[in-house]
Parts: sequence; C-alpha cells; structure tokens
Amino acid sequence: MISDSNTKSNSFVGREKISKSKIFFIVGRGRSGTTLVRQMLDSHPNILVAPEAMFIMNLYNKYASKRVMSKDDIDNYYNDLWLEKRLEDWNLNKISLANELKAADGNIAFSELNKFVYANYASVKGKSDATLYGDKNPHYSLFVDKLMALYP
Repeated sequence: MISDSNTKSNSFVGREKISKSKIFFIVGRGRSGTTLVRQMLDSHPNILVAPEAMFIMNLYNKYASKRVMSKDDIDNYYNDLWLEKRLEDWNLNKISLANELKAADGNIAFSELNKFVYANYASVKGKSDATLYGDKNPHYSLFVDKLMALYP
C-alpha cells in the first residue's frame, strides 16, 4: 500500500504535465565525459538530469509488459521502487510521490509512472518547471533497445 507517514507533504505534478514531458538517456563508457554532459544539461532551468539509478531497468521485467497499470500494480510499483537504494540519495518527497501515483488512478503505463519519479526529483531540486528529464547511466548502454521501446 502506498503510504509513508514520516516524509514531507504533497505537491501535485499532474498527469497532463507528465504526459507532455519527455525523457532522454545519456549512455556511454565510463570516464568518457558523460558526467560533464549531465552537468551541462542539468544547468538549464527546464532540463533535469537525475543522478544515476537503475530503477527503470530493475522494474522493467515486472511492469513494462503491462499496457496499463491497475491501482494494485501502482501500489506494487511504489513499493518496489524503494528497492533501488540509490534513490535514497535523491531525497524524494515520498508522500507527494505516493499521492501523485494514487491520483494517476490506474490506467497508466509503466513509462509514464517513471516520469512521476523524475518530476518529483525535479520538484525537490527546485526545478518544478522542467519538462525534459534526463538520466545519465553508463549501465543503460546495455539496455538501449528496451529504453527506446519505452521512450521512442
């Protein structure tokens, strides 16, 4: 069940903003300059490039095949999300994220749910107006085909 009573309160991102937002991935060999590219892009006020995490690929096999996620799927997604320990460093607003996912009211794709996580991080970083979310992770170079299927 989605709940976490010991974190900050809500600020809704909204499904309309999520559906209009785009996501991109920076992949490349380690020590090749991908961190510099991340930092340069993240300096733009409408672009947020999150720190490395593998939650999309960690959850891919369980959820990507579902065209729409039910409320139970969304609850499970929320709980499974926290298995990615690197998300702790993102300092996400867990209550806000839980409320935003609940408001999605089922009938949402896995790819869209992931955008809520990035939008929540953008809000935490003071970039609520960001509409372009990036993820820099050299390991994602092993999953480019899956990422392109999720985010054409």
